[in-house]
Parts: sequence; C-alpha cells; structure tokens
Amino acid sequence: AQDVAGALTASLGEADAAGVVELCPDQESYWLQWGALRVFFDGDSDDSVFLKYRYEDADAVEPHAILMTLSGVALGDAVADLQSTYASYTVSFEVIDSRDHFRLSDGGELLLWGPITSTEPGGTIEGIYSPSSCG
Repeated sequence: AQDVAGALTASLGEADAAGVVELCPDQESYWLQWGALRVFFDGDSDDSVFLKYRYEDADAVEPHAILMTLSGVALGDAVADLQSTYASYTVSFEVIDSRDHFRLSDGGELLLWGPITSTEPGGTIEGIYSPSSCG
C-alpha cells in the first residue's frame, strides 16, 4: 500500500483528510482522501494493503481532477452511458439503504458498483466504488 499511497500522493498531492475505521472484521483499516476519492488500506502504514476505493460527490470534484474508469465512465454520466459502455458485462440494479445502486459484474464477479439517482436510462452515476478485498 505504500506504493499505492505513494503513487496517489505523487499524482494528487498530499491527502486532504485521513481516518481510521474497522472496514474488515477484526481488522483496523485506515483511509486517505483526495477530494472526492477515498482509498482504504488494511493494517498500519508500514505494512498496509490496498482494500478498496470510493469515488463520489461530483460537487467536490475539481474540474482538473476528474477521474474515470479505464472505459471512460465518470461521475455524472447517465445510466444509459454505463449500460452502453459495459454492454458485454452485466449491469444490474439494487436498492441499498433506500437508494438505487448499479452493480457491474463479469461472470458473477463484482467489478464496480455505486449509487445512482435512478435506474432509468437518464439517471446519473453519483459514485463509483471498487469491491472490497476483505477476506
């Protein structure tokens, strides 16, 4: 994770915020945040391992720091864009805590997920999350 954290710091500058959370059962994790990007690591800073990331809150995104998936999907894109970009994968929807979410899967393996304003084609992506690597 030092390489990941170091690469993120080299690319995005010093983190805006940091914190500690129990993300995986019985495992203390920490996170570093750069604008709308929050990255989670397992363990302490000397031997930590990348766990997952969350990229959300388009209002907090600096115009020069907009991140997108390798296929070009970004916060604020329409659900229709998500579906057409990932037409060869499975895009499904579910409600979590009374909020619509998309799930992008390949052969049952979760690749990305996140909140959306609506499951309709005109709905927009509000967050892009990686799956957790917790055991």
